[in-house]
Amino acid sequence: MALAADEHGLLSVARYRERGGDPRALRIACAAGALTRVRLGIYCDSALWCSLSPREQHVARVRAALSQVGPEFSAAGLSAAAVWDLPILGSWPPTVTLLGPYRGGGRSDPGVRRVTAGFETAEIVDVGGVRATTCARTALQLAARGDFVAGVMAADAVLRSGAPRAELWREFDGAGPRLATRAAARAIEFADGASESPGESAARAAIFLAGFETPELQVEFVDAEGVMRADFAWANRRIVGEFDGRQKYQREGNGGEDPQAVLWREKLREDRLRRQAEAMVRLVWADVMSRERLVRALDAGGVPRRAGLSPQPRDSRPNRVPHAARSHARDASPPHETGVGRVGG
Repeated sequence: MALAADEHGLLSVARYRERGGDPRALRIACAAGALTRVRLGIYCDSALWCSLSPREQHVARVRAALSQVGPEFSAAGLSAAAVWDLPILGSWPPTVTLLGPYRGGGRSDPGVRRVTAGFETAEIVDVGGVRATTCARTALQLAARGDFVAGVMAADAVLRSGAPRAELWREFDGAGPRLATRAAARAIEFADGASESPGESAARAAIFLAGFETPELQVEFVDAEGVMRADFAWANRRIVGEFDGRQKYQREGNGGEDPQAVLWREKLREDRLRRQAEAMVRLVWADVMSRERLVRALDAGGVPRRAGLSPQPRDSRPNRVPHAARSHARDASPPHETGVGRVGG
């Protein structure tokens, strides 16, 4: 049965039958735990499936779904985010999102959600053998959902990859009213590729939503031991902030280095930073997920509140809503706090 699987470990019942196999054998193997059903008509070796991360499992579901539809369909939304490895809030959904032409009725197969928004203008690319919307269009799709933190995380990731902000604006201007929303425009305006991790992006967006000044990013300090950087800085660099995600203290997130060695090095660096600043604010995911905790931590560190209501990112367009946003955006209200789910990184 393993020989009948494709290069990604997916075993199609239809292909297995074409090669002379009895589909009942697959059902028996699945019942015995040797195979895992990815979707109707598609299986995967259970040991391989269990070795995949939740994101990789979602990508496998995307591959399986696309193998059963025509070439006019592609991964979109959260499914395209999984393909591009863009950060999201929360867990990867069991349902795959596919972009395709409108055919009436909004029909979706079990485990598949078909969407049409932006189909006519979407550029489709091949990403490791998967048809998907471009990385910038995918980020726009996530930002258009309305969650400011999630939108900033996605837009930051696009800029962090080296793409110019203009690429996000090009997608925005050509996407149509269902995607070119005010929420998407605000996320693009606020995005900053200097955020080095999804956690830093989420923290920065949550800090803004909580009413505090947007920090400088990756600020360098110099002492007798050399150069070091702080994730955030405020008040002319008198206050510094650090975001601590769990990943850098785990072997898979730090290149296999001993977590204790990483922790000790971080402590020494933090001690040096504390000597350079008047106050330090250390944030973790629990702070980002709770506005009350976040406000308490920022207030304790003396982080200044912002006077204005509009994001003022570096390297952005003038402080105005773009023409397309003025024409199409439905929600003219400023970004508001939404639930921040659990993410790694």
